[in-house]
Amino acid sequence: MGALEMPDLARAAMADAAFAIAVGSIAHYAVDDTVDVLSPASDGASPGRLLGQVAVRLAVLAASPCPVSPYRERLVPTGRVEPTTDFREIVAHATGRRTARDIAFAIGRGVHPVTVDIARMLGEDVLAIVPSSMFAGRVHHASAALRPRAASPPAAVAEWTDPLPVRRPGRAAAGAGPGPGP
Repeated sequence: MGALEMPDLARAAMADAAFAIAVGSIAHYAVDDTVDVLSPASDGASPGRLLGQVAVRLAVLAASPCPVSPYRERLVPTGRVEPTTDFREIVAHATGRRTARDIAFAIGRGVHPVTVDIARMLGEDVLAIVPSSMFAGRVHHASAALRPRAASPPAAVAEWTDPLPVRRPGRAAAGAGPGPGP
């Protein structure tokens, strides 16, 4: 990547971060007094333009077939529909423990485009939302709904008989080494 592309990349990352903040919530924050300028070429972004981009991104997600919160719903493949080539990487990371945000970070893409792709795949029955009763781990409860759930079309929900296993530190099986990551 050259120096000319860096400001565009920084603006795209800033818009995606603003979307992630707008669709979620901030429980706490800390101000760091150190000055660490990562990109002297970046001229920043006007708040009005940034908020406009966030509004467009929120509207795109709200208008999708099955709006989904990047923080709340955990996803699994349904196995009923084969994903297209463009979506295979996302489906491979939909383990039942990961949210759209988790998958975006895992594959190195923005939260907004991955969330929109997931909403599309929910509508096409490629992915399903894991019922909340099946997940015993941490969940981002403070997420605001994109629109009232009653107005949303029903999304496919995976049928599960057993809850997902919960990892507990220090409770590895005798002789078992560390397993694969999430």
